[in-house]
Amino acid sequence: AGDNQNDGFLQVHEIFDLDLEGVDLVTLSACDTALSRIYSGDDLVGLSRAFVYAGTPRLLATLWPVEDRSTYLLMTAFYRSWTTEGASPPEALRRAQAHLRSLPGYEHPFHWAPFVVIGDWQ
Repeated sequence: AGDNQNDGFLQVHEIFDLDLEGVDLVTLSACDTALSRIYSGDDLVGLSRAFVYAGTPRLLATLWPVEDRSTYLLMTAFYRSWTTEGASPPEALRRAQAHLRSLPGYEHPFHWAPFVVIGDWQ
């Protein structure tokens, strides 16, 4: 949200200035958060690259537009598996995707496949 010092929009240059050493995972569950754009030559600019640069070893992000309800269901299952059951983030994501696929109306990859773990896969 905007205030006297910020416009309310998180921008890549602001993420580059963060110190995320010690952060296990950053979750970017909005639409297209794993995508980057190529600027001036071969420079990749995107949220995922900015968070890795800032020090997080892994991100959970999306490859295409996501639907709110399926994202809610997947994130709930992911965090339950990761924080309560002790699964690694990639395993927690695999479990959450399998859970979502098992629900009527969420079998199509549109609902569960855009979510990926970027970075440290262990």
